[in-house]
Amino acid sequence: MEEFLEDLEVLVQRVKTEAPRIPRVMVGHSLGGLIALIYAARHPNQISAVAVSSPALGLSSPPPPPKAALVRGIGRILPTTPIPNGIDPKQLCRDPSVVRAYEGDPLINRTLTARCALVLERAIQESIRFASEIRIPCLILQAGSDAICSPEATRLFARRIPEGLGTFHLYEGMYHELFNEPERAQVVEELVQWLNKVLP
Repeated sequence: MEEFLEDLEVLVQRVKTEAPRIPRVMVGHSLGGLIALIYAARHPNQISAVAVSSPALGLSSPPPPPKAALVRGIGRILPTTPIPNGIDPKQLCRDPSVVRAYEGDPLINRTLTARCALVLERAIQESIRFASEIRIPCLILQAGSDAICSPEATRLFARRIPEGLGTFHLYEGMYHELFNEPERAQVVEELVQWLNKVLP
């Protein structure tokens, strides 16, 4: 996780150098949403606001305990062992063309290393405490029918953000990739309205 955050800091510093007077808003989706929220909690002076969609704050279908224990053991002994990510492309989006594009994309990685799985499990477990450390405007957009990232975990996180800083929108019936859903224009409009509200 520290490597993810260090890479993100490099990007933020580059943006600060190239566009020092423009407000910086970090937008993250799924795992990127988890990383963005942790970064925002740790570095509130580096960005003006943070917005996330369907962040990985909990899994909708956690692996059974025996499988989770096996992955933890492998992660400690053989950290680079590839582990299937378990994502069903049909659960990502209700737009069939998006699903087909995902299935046919040679750059999509359908595994992660056992060590990465271990790190992500720990980060998800610890994520709830970062909510109270948010000090900048935070928008959370959550798919109501998300079969990948838990809507309830996201709702709980949003409730723990300090008063006046958090905005939570639940999109009933939508799947994980909100910005690719048939109603994507509505989601984008919510983001734009929020940006207009929180940015000077």
